[in-house]
Order: sequence, then C-alpha cells, then structure tokens
Amino acid sequence: MNPKKLALCLLTGLLSAALMAGCGGDKGGDKGSGTSSAPKNDAPIAKFELKGEPDMTFPVGSKTAKVYELKGLAADENFDFTGRRIAFAGDAIYICGEGKDNNGKEVEGALYKLPIKDMKLNQKEFIAECYAEGDSARNLTVSGGNILFEQKADGHKLGVYSGISLGKEPAKWKDDYDTMAGTLYGDDILMVRSLDTICVGKRDLSEIKNVKELAKNVRETVKLKDAQELIPVYIDDNEVFLSCQTNFDDFSMVLLNFDRQGKYLRTFDGIKNDPGEWAVTKHFIIQAGYDGNMLIYDRENAKKVFDSQLRDMEPTHIFPMGDDMLLMCSDHFGELKFYIMNLE
Repeated sequence: MNPKKLALCLLTGLLSAALMAGCGGDKGGDKGSGTSSAPKNDAPIAKFELKGEPDMTFPVGSKTAKVYELKGLAADENFDFTGRRIAFAGDAIYICGEGKDNNGKEVEGALYKLPIKDMKLNQKEFIAECYAEGDSARNLTVSGGNILFEQKADGHKLGVYSGISLGKEPAKWKDDYDTMAGTLYGDDILMVRSLDTICVGKRDLSEIKNVKELAKNVRETVKLKDAQELIPVYIDDNEVFLSCQTNFDDFSMVLLNFDRQGKYLRTFDGIKNDPGEWAVTKHFIIQAGYDGNMLIYDRENAKKVFDSQLRDMEPTHIFPMGDDMLLMCSDHFGELKFYIMNLE
C-alpha cells in the first residue's frame, strides 16, 4: 500500500487530547503536583508581515492566491519529521519529530520551533520532548499565542509553550478525548469524545475547563455511520469544523460544519484520492492533497472556487495563520519545504 496513504489514514485533527474533563460538567482533569504555572500569552495576534514578491500566483474565484516559499531550511540530517501536524504562532513554525536536544542528545520525539525572520527560516530550536509517533503525533495545536502539545516529561502531560517559555507542572492528560483543536484568537478548544461526540471547552493555563457537549452520535446525524472518528479542525465564535474519513480504499475525507449550538449545517466533499489535511481561514476552506492537489471552497456560500494541482508543490500539511493566510508544508521524500499562501 502507498506509504503516504498509510500515514494519511491516521492524519488530520489535532491533539489526541486525552485530556481534561469528561463532557457535561466535569470542571477539569487531574492536576500536576501543585498549582499550574503555565505561561500565558494572550496578546492580540499580530498579522504576519509578508515581504517580497510571491513565488507563485493562481486565481481562486475572484481572488488571486499568492504563494511565498520560506527559504533557509531544507533537509536536516539531524531531524526527522514524524509528526502529523504543523502549527504556527507568533513568527514561528512548530513541528514535531526525531532529532537532538540542546545538549546534542538524540531524542525519539520532540517539539521544535522554526523562527521566521525576513521570510527566512532560522535554525530550529528544541523546546521539549513530546510524543511524535502514532496517534499522539497529531497532538499539536494553538491557543491564543500559545502552542499546545503532548509533553513527554513525567508521563502524558499537556505542554503549553508561550513562544518564550514552557509552563511548569502541566496538567495530566486523560483518556476521555480522542483529538482536539484550538484557535489563534482565544482559548476555546474543540474536542471529540467517543469517536463522534463533539465538545467545546476553555483552556485555563494548562487545563481545559467548563467542557460542554455540542452534539453526539454525529455519524448517524450526517448519515455516515460507517465512517471513521471525527477529527477537530477549526473553531471560532460561530462555527466548528471537523474532518471525517469516509472511504478506506481511497482515504476520502469530508469536512463537517456545525454551529456553536451543535446544529449540523453542511458537509464539504474532499479530494478523492490521496487527500491531505483540511484547514479553515476567515473566508475559505482548504484541503491539501498528496501529489500537489488542492481544493478550496468559499466559506460564505460553500461554492468550490479551486480544484486543481499546484505546480511544483505538494503541501500535504497546512495550518491557518490568521485572516486568510495559510502555512503549508511539503514533506517530499524527507525534504521539508515551507510556504505561505495569502488569499486576501
């Protein structure tokens, strides 16, 4: 079987958030010893500043997509990307994989920071050991200006990195939730319990509290009883989006859309063969595919505005950067390349 497909079978979503409280009233998960001292970064999200001319442009409905390649980092013999997510916060990319810590010791899984300056990627920085294989490799997301990940030290913990420092005494993970996704603009956390029960909570330092159930038995509601588990993709004040694998043979994945009261709104059909991740921006819904395929919907009217193969790009990992900017990563035979697509 195509190894890309095998990886994709477990792809998309974020944070196996085995973490925090049960749906419907539990006020949070187990705490570490003592009071949580996770750093807090709730500063307004500054718009990332694009510089120079784009390396590629193409029409997307009435807009023109502009793509910029981030230079300065190609294949790294001291790093092996094993994660299933990338993330962005501040002026940096976050990615998990096998590499070395600050003392030169090889680690099986770690979170690394790739600072961006003047449209170039600087040397990667080791943050902390994390789980970077299997389902846990999806455990990477954003919450305001913070990066959340599954920290390896002292067992399964919720690591919170502010962009400057790592929180101490993080909360313990719990097995109630399968996956989760945060947002650049606040502390709301979208989660899934028992494969297709949608929950929303609030991050408070290193805990998820006030968890409420939005919808349960979702696969029956959308008439996809034989589909795989739901994977959180995006949350804002009005809507939530979750992906769902519907066909094991070609790994087709749809994107399900609900309002914040749990009402089902619509389903977006995805790429049929070798699909990659979904992402949602202010005005667009995007799915990347292996072999360079990309699918884009207008979020307001749900109309397809782009469905084609990109030239010289295979951005299988994507992550929103705020407004209508998208971070894209191509992992082609171990060579990592990063791009920013602006759809404004």
